[in-house]
Amino acid sequence: MIGNPFNGFNVGIKKEFDSVSIWFGNNKLGNLDQNLFLINPDSNSYKVHKPRKVTKKYYPSPDA
Repeated sequence: MIGNPFNGFNVGIKKEFDSVSIWFGNNKLGNLDQNLFLINPDSNSYKVHKPRKVTKKYYPSPDA
């Protein structure tokens, strides 16, 4: 079980020298901890995006 966000997608599992890596397309999600069966995230697997700037729109009041 990888998680609901990947439901319906093909997820790759690759055996490496001493570990197993989990892939989604060209993105390495992380390595599988074979003792706990958890995915340890790869620090280079995703980019941190800056939150987008939200501007508030002001509409004139009908009473004005």
